[in-house]
Amino acid sequence: MNRTIFFATISFLTGFGVIIVWYFGGEEVVEDRLTLGTRLAFYSYMWMVYGRLEWFGPVNSWTSRAFAGAKRVFIIDTSPESYEDVHAGR
Repeated sequence: MNRTIFFATISFLTGFGVIIVWYFGGEEVVEDRLTLGTRLAFYSYMWMVYGRLEWFGPVNSWTSRAFAGAKRVFIIDTSPESYEDVHAGR
């Protein structure tokens, strides 16, 4: 459940940031206070940051799967319990 909420929140924030950059950056370009190249460069830099943030969603899933797998492996490594058959002496 936490992974879903985290991924949804990150996706919402990145999508909202893109809308803000397109809207306000577009206004600045239309009013000739910002060049189109500068706005596109900012947009590219923004995706460099957002790409790293969106990477954390799958990393959380990978680590939880790795810990669950490691737990199963280490259970196999434990020494067997002593077993005494009560019917062996008969």
